[in-house]
Amino acid sequence: MNKTESLTVTFSPFWPLCFMAFSLVTILGWQLTIGVQQYIDALRMADQQTVVAKQAVQTESKLQAMMTDLLLLAKTDAEAQTIVTKYRVKMNADKPETRAPRVPARPAGGATTRN
Repeated sequence: MNKTESLTVTFSPFWPLCFMAFSLVTILGWQLTIGVQQYIDALRMADQQTVVAKQAVQTESKLQAMMTDLLLLAKTDAEAQTIVTKYRVKMNADKPETRAPRVPARPAGGATTRN
């Protein structure tokens, strides 16, 4: 071999590209698995929230019935009247589902008044 002659070594790009492709497929598969798990968890959470919402509606209806009974009892019982007075229990004529939001009225022209 002559000193002026240089050795040339060539590398095939197959293995580095193969490793990069394998890494990409692994990362995308991992992300897909996590995404599917999050979707399943979101569905479970929605189902749990539906159950909690139904329980809240049931509890609210029971509480409204109890307050109605308390107000009716307050007409004839002094202790019930004391509870109604102490906690300022009142019966609204509007149902909560049909009641419009309460917005404070402003004077004409949008001016505010100070007390």
